[in-house]
Amino acid sequence: MSPPPIWRRYLRLFGPDVGADVDDELQFHLEMRTEELIEEGWPPEAALQEAIRLFGNVREISDECCRLGKRRLRAKRRSSLAGEIRRDAGFALRMAMKRPVHSVVVVASLALGIGVNIAIFNVAKRVLVDQLPVANPEELVLFEWFAEDWQGFSLNGTIRDTDSGGISSTSFSYSGFRRFSEHQNVLSSVFAFAPVSRINIGVGGRAVLGEGQLISGTYFSGLRVTPAIGRLIGPADDSADSEPVVVLSHKFWSRQFGVDPSVIGRSINLNGRPFTVVGVTPKGFHGTLQVGTSPAVHLPLAHVRKVFRRKRVLESTDHWFLRVMGRLEPGVDIDAAHAVLAPLLIRTVEEDLDLEPNPDGSASDPRPRLKLLSGAQALDERREEIVGPLVAAVGVTVLVLLIACANAATLLLAGTVARRREIAIRLSLGAGRARIIRQLLTETLVLAAAGGALGLILSLWVSRGLVILMSSVVGSQMVLDLRPDLGALGIATVVSVLTGVVFGIAPAVRMLSVQPAQNLQDGGDREGLSGSSLRLGKALVAGQVALSLVLLVLAGLFVRTVGRLVSVDTGFSADDVLMFRIDPTLNGYEGEGLARLCDEINDAVGALPGAEETTFSTFSLVSGSGAWERLSVSEEKKVGTFVGAVDPDFLKTMQIRLLEGRDLHPDDRADTPLVAIVNQTFAREAFENESALGREFSSGQGEERRVFRIVGVFRDGNRVSLHRDPEATAYISYRQTADLAGLGTATFYVRTAGLTPTFAESVREAVSAVDRDLPIFEMKPLSEQVSGAMALERNFLALSGVGAAFALVLACVGLYGTVSYSFSRRIREIGIRMTLGASERGILRSAYRELDMVVVGVVVGLGVALLAARGIESLLFGIDSFDPLTLAMAAVVMLGVGVLAVFFPARRATQVDPVEVLRAE
Repeated sequence: MSPPPIWRRYLRLFGPDVGADVDDELQFHLEMRTEELIEEGWPPEAALQEAIRLFGNVREISDECCRLGKRRLRAKRRSSLAGEIRRDAGFALRMAMKRPVHSVVVVASLALGIGVNIAIFNVAKRVLVDQLPVANPEELVLFEWFAEDWQGFSLNGTIRDTDSGGISSTSFSYSGFRRFSEHQNVLSSVFAFAPVSRINIGVGGRAVLGEGQLISGTYFSGLRVTPAIGRLIGPADDSADSEPVVVLSHKFWSRQFGVDPSVIGRSINLNGRPFTVVGVTPKGFHGTLQVGTSPAVHLPLAHVRKVFRRKRVLESTDHWFLRVMGRLEPGVDIDAAHAVLAPLLIRTVEEDLDLEPNPDGSASDPRPRLKLLSGAQALDERREEIVGPLVAAVGVTVLVLLIACANAATLLLAGTVARRREIAIRLSLGAGRARIIRQLLTETLVLAAAGGALGLILSLWVSRGLVILMSSVVGSQMVLDLRPDLGALGIATVVSVLTGVVFGIAPAVRMLSVQPAQNLQDGGDREGLSGSSLRLGKALVAGQVALSLVLLVLAGLFVRTVGRLVSVDTGFSADDVLMFRIDPTLNGYEGEGLARLCDEINDAVGALPGAEETTFSTFSLVSGSGAWERLSVSEEKKVGTFVGAVDPDFLKTMQIRLLEGRDLHPDDRADTPLVAIVNQTFAREAFENESALGREFSSGQGEERRVFRIVGVFRDGNRVSLHRDPEATAYISYRQTADLAGLGTATFYVRTAGLTPTFAESVREAVSAVDRDLPIFEMKPLSEQVSGAMALERNFLALSGVGAAFALVLACVGLYGTVSYSFSRRIREIGIRMTLGASERGILRSAYRELDMVVVGVVVGLGVALLAARGIESLLFGIDSFDPLTLAMAAVVMLGVGVLAVFFPARRATQVDPVEVLRAE
């Protein structure tokens, strides 16, 4: 249908250069007026005729032409394309505001999908892709050794199993590092470093517990790192007679000193010894330890004994604790460097461990052999631990992404189909198909842009959640820079644009494939496009249901796992117990002085108001860590046992039930016979059906051998780890010997009348009164420690649970929209059936045929869920990945959601007045 001829008369007033543009403007306003009338309830054809009649008024057309013509003349120097885009964007915003619920759901769906996508990209990039922020990181090599069997030396570091059945590690002895440093014809620099898990840092008269890094004098020069202020540690600082100096990390400097440059030259205490601050590392440099580790201080390797008084690690040839890296000389590759350096390790092992040479160097040689790896990312053992959980998290978030995109596609498709009459009218008025596609695409891009902006904000929370998940896997807090970089912003932009284009242009093209006359007919929505669009919508909903069911099954499995862990019998009471840890050895305590300090702290804390009972041990309950030893119960029999030194009041304070004999006593001292108490598992494994009371076991060999007499048996419980069955356990008195269980780090337990924040502060003051330089760490309720033992499972439960909740909501919205559209097409049919006497119950019963897409989705989802469950089988506890109850419950929940999503639009459809329907017909 062409514009009225009277329009042309007034267009000529403004000349040929703007006439066509004004014609477009008037056509646009005619379309808008027609659409407004349709929304007011006018039938489409009548609305079009009324709009033409209104614009047929000469004065109105004249005024409109003048206004539009003048505006067009003022903007004639501007790009016509830019103006059209602005106009389309403005119209898109108005359309979005006219359908707020639809727009909000689409934007939220896209924000969820895009936010998850950005978060995964950001975290994966930080953990798996990013290299060290140093010059030419690709030139760095990391030293590693592998062997067929253990060689008897002590090792501090990570040991991994190789594919061939051997072991490998990145820890080397100091003598090995020195030998590598003497042969630098293939490496321009060789440097070493080692982690310090806890170091007592005295700053401004108070103690701060932090992580540190021991480094060789060639460390910073080998990495080619420049300081933020001051200077860095050099070769002259790495000697025993040099002044003790320390370099602070940029993060520690900012947090503790407020980026004050006057920190250079100041003295800080490291484990009670003064060190002079000489520099600060550049921002973003976190050392070369495991990914996510951020040491607060870097100190020379030669001064290790000034910080750790009891350790003679540099002189010991059988203590392997250093990580070694090097930088390749220009033109030298890893293979060439390996050929030169590999024999040095063999020679070092033979000399240091007094082994016979192996001239032929056969493959069966049990000696450690050298392997050079890329050092661009420094140590990578933690990355290997993280890859599995990160992949699992990626799987969950990708499911959420797919569900979100499918939901957005369903809603956009339904929204476009619902506007078929509007689009038909525009086509009838002469609008080009390209113009319609551009307008619909603009509307979708506006929603996608809003979704992308919100998704970028959402990604920060998702990223933090992923870091918490990975921290629970590795057992320590990971430090990552989660701020989105240009790559993340680029991903957000690309995903937003692609989402808008894919889900905007596809429905528009499908809509324009039908002739306008068909969509202007009253019954035209029962054929062609609408039917195919409905089938496409059903397929998308079925996909959402299947993916949602997968997340429901995963969440259900973790709910069952956490439930099993919560019901595990720990054998002690964690209610109203405050725990905290100290490491007196950092401040130089040892021997009798260390035991005396623990007694003083125990007495000081026990005297606080509200403290009912106090005790301490050398281990932390349900932490999975401690001292294990094979204890001899006879000449032929040994029992692998968890051994801990405890205060005599340990069983009483922790409410562990003594079954036989007596408890440890304060009179059990070094000058009395050695005694121990054991649990039921130890008694059963060591003595089978015989009583353990009065029996003996021994520890150590030769002159180190000590014999203990069992004086009591206590009840079993999962005190070492919630994930393992009760292990053979022996408790000895710290007053008799601390060497066996390594008394150093002590964990205190205080049972109270009721935990309060002020009580925790009182405990800190009591410990400070004993030694003001002794830092406290891991102060928390013991119940939180028990709950933390389930951190990995709880985090996966939260991840899958939140994903499942989002998925359920999105699937419900998509299902509701599809069913609503289906019933809008059948409204005339329903009206006729009700006129002929069909009951409301019959109409509702026929409506549930729409559940076919839910049933298909459930069937497909169960198959996918079984495969996904096998992938997380190692994370489950007490249940099998094929858990019928979980699968059945997930299917029932999904079907229930489907029933509700079908019921409400069907019920609304039955409320129509048949007379009005037939009158419209």
